[in-house]
Amino acid sequence: MAGARPQQRVSGITGVHVWLIVFVALFLASTTFLVLMFTGQEQLRQEVASAQNKVKAAVGGDAGVPAISAMQSQAATANISLAKHMYNNMRTLATRLTGVADDNVQTIDTKWNALVDDIASGGKVPSPEQIGRATGAIPALQQMYEWYKADFDAKTQAVTTLDETNKQLEQAQARNKELDEGFKAKLDDLAKKVASIASEKDEFTKAKTAEIDDLGKNISAKKDELTKMAADMRQQSDTHQAAMAKYEQTMSQQSELLAAYRSPGPEGTNELDIARRPVGKVLRARPGDPIVHIDLGKSDGVKLGMPFSVYSFGKPVPPDGHGKSTIEVVNVGPHTAECRIVTPPPVDEPILEDDFVGNILLSRTHARRPRFVVIGDFDSDYDGAMDPAAYDKITAFIKRFGGEVVDDVDASTDYVVRGHRPEAAKGTTTAAKDQTAVTRARRAAKDSVFYDRCIRQGQALGIPRLSQDQFFNFVGIELGRRTGERLEP
Repeated sequence: MAGARPQQRVSGITGVHVWLIVFVALFLASTTFLVLMFTGQEQLRQEVASAQNKVKAAVGGDAGVPAISAMQSQAATANISLAKHMYNNMRTLATRLTGVADDNVQTIDTKWNALVDDIASGGKVPSPEQIGRATGAIPALQQMYEWYKADFDAKTQAVTTLDETNKQLEQAQARNKELDEGFKAKLDDLAKKVASIASEKDEFTKAKTAEIDDLGKNISAKKDELTKMAADMRQQSDTHQAAMAKYEQTMSQQSELLAAYRSPGPEGTNELDIARRPVGKVLRARPGDPIVHIDLGKSDGVKLGMPFSVYSFGKPVPPDGHGKSTIEVVNVGPHTAECRIVTPPPVDEPILEDDFVGNILLSRTHARRPRFVVIGDFDSDYDGAMDPAAYDKITAFIKRFGGEVVDDVDASTDYVVRGHRPEAAKGTTTAAKDQTAVTRARRAAKDSVFYDRCIRQGQALGIPRLSQDQFFNFVGIELGRRTGERLEP
């Protein structure tokens, strides 16, 4: 029936029994689990204690060192043992230091020491003392890098400099090539010109050789003619010399005869006419110019340094021989001479062309030289005292410019140059005992006698007797303190 309820079968196990059984089962299971857990924790605690003992055995008492603590942390992070971690680090370090991962610490140290010793003894680094066994690898590597970098920079700079030098060398070679080509071209042109000149030279040599041959023949012919002419002239010269000697002898005889019949006139009249006669004249003179030119030269016996007195044209030469100026020869030509003005003329009476010049040392005839007799004592520097050397200066001056000095007066004498009459010293009894004074007195007495005799002979023969002042004036030397200097060469 639909509404009927099925009949339930009554059993002995109920729901309570089931929950009770489940509870008992769970209790037993939890009890068993707790026992197992307690047993596992104790085992785990023992394992941890054993591991800690092993770690302490491995690291000793340095477990608190930061580096070891860090390695322990890294090993724990990598889930490996500390020994494994340290082994891996050692292999990595060995690989970086020696390149061999299996090298141990002793091997690495041996290789490092050997490398450092080679570097120190090799002499290849600037400062080996900066890398030693105690130097770390990284500092040593850094120092080596610094050295390498410096060397590399130097090499780079050297390469750059070399490149620039090579470029400059290439440019120089290019310029040198251009110059060489230009030089070769010019050299070729020069060679052509030299060849042309050589050809012209050969032609010229041939032509000149022919001319020289002809000239040689002409010279030979002329030489023969000249040799014959020289022989003829030599013969004529010998004949002329013989005639001149005969003429000189005749003139001497005539002079002696003339002197024998010549009556002496008043002193300073006719006797000085020959001395007052000019020997030349001025050819050129310009106002303000210290140089004048005269019409006398080497052919007339003029010499360098010869003095002259200058006299105005149209006026007679005064008896004392004093001119308006004195000049000195500085340059001599064959027929003319160039003179410098020694004593300037008065402002109102300058040296003009055609003025007369005179010097009694210049011979008026080439037959013989003028002859002088020099006597007495002279005061050549006009200081009031007799100059012992004046006689020698005057005689040397006369000889230097063409005169002849003779020892005695005769008819052939042209001038007597008289100084002061030598005076014998009036000696006392004491002076008489002085042999030197006696000798000097005797010489002075002898000179005084000779002086008087020459004056008398000159007067008898009508020979000009020139005083010291007259002589200096007639030879063109200005009177004064420097007269003695003008007498010297």
